[in-house]
Amino acid sequence: MTRVRIGVDIGATAVRAAELKGQPPSLVRVGQVPLPAGAVASGEVREPEAVSEALRELWRVGKFHKREVVLGVSNQRVVVREVSLPWHRDGLHVWNVIATDGATNQMIDGNGYGMNSPGRYDPELIAHYAKGRGDHGAEMSESLKVTMLCGRYANDRYGGWYYAMARNLALELTAAYDAALADADVLVLPTLPIVASVLPAADASREENLARSLEMIANTAPFDVTGHPATSVPAGLADDLPVGMMIVGRHLEDGTCLRVARAFENAVGGFPAPPGY
Repeated sequence: MTRVRIGVDIGATAVRAAELKGQPPSLVRVGQVPLPAGAVASGEVREPEAVSEALRELWRVGKFHKREVVLGVSNQRVVVREVSLPWHRDGLHVWNVIATDGATNQMIDGNGYGMNSPGRYDPELIAHYAKGRGDHGAEMSESLKVTMLCGRYANDRYGGWYYAMARNLALELTAAYDAALADADVLVLPTLPIVASVLPAADASREENLARSLEMIANTAPFDVTGHPATSVPAGLADDLPVGMMIVGRHLEDGTCLRVARAFENAVGGFPAPPGY
């Protein structure tokens, strides 16, 4: 049976239809009927009865018969709904294990490269990293030292047990985001759970330095585990401090995140800047 397809476009000034037939498709008929002024504005149908009447007239004068169509409406609006994703609260805990045990194995024991991954290795760079780590280990940051200590203890004491558990949980975390993205083009959430905090003073305690270095990653770290593409855009100010909006997409759909970010930038007329910048 020959396949017939009809595309319908509802524009600001007219409704249009085109009928295609066969494979490869060939144009069979095309038609257009004007709309009353204001019936469609900014991609939104303001006068449904007028649009319905125009579509009936289009089908009559264009001699279209098929009722199943592909519909296009140019619109800057988006459909937004809240999503409950309990797994997101646990994502940081999964990351904690992978980041400590895994970073110790790759960044310390593996001297920044790790092992058993195909591709080109740089022996000179690996050797330079290893020598620098040995000569300047005491100069490493407090957060890196804590990561090394935790990772070394966990790997030596438990032999990768908890790393394996975290990797298995990462599959469930990934599946939870995938399920949410099955019904949405992107997920949108604050990039950080807080606004920018004051930089620690030079003589700040170890506890304060560690708190400042890790307090902002609760929303971003889970996607480092799952590999979902994400981009952050300025979304406004809170108490004169910048707030970020993170746009998360399906795997390998980085372009969707960037298009949404661009559309948001156009909608708000450019990104805001804090006072004085």
